Amino acid sequence: VQRNQVESHLQSAVRLHLDLACVNLNKTEVKLHDTEVKLNKTEIKLNKTEFKLNKTEDKLNKTEVKVNNTEFKLNNTEVKLNNTEETTRKLMEKLDTLEKRFEVK
Repeated sequence: VQRNQVESHLQSAVRLHLDLACVNLNKTEVKLHDTEVKLNKTEIKLNKTEFKLNKTEDKLNKTEVKVNNTEFKLNNTEVKLNNTEETTRKLMEKLDTLEKRFEVK
């Protein structure tokens, strides 16, 4: 009789222990699923952010090209202005020389 009681008690204890283990496993699986869902949402946000970053970098690159073109045009304009100023200075000198010649005569 004692042996049967001990075996019955052990079976009940093991069953209870297994039931608790199953409950804990189920809770862990639910937490894992929730974590996977959060991870997927985070990955989606990351992908959207990377897309926006790429678009922003593209706009920045285009803006840099425009700035470089504008700087090039500005430099060319400055060179032309300097050339024009030099030409004007030389013409003024010639005019001054001519005026002096006519004054002498």
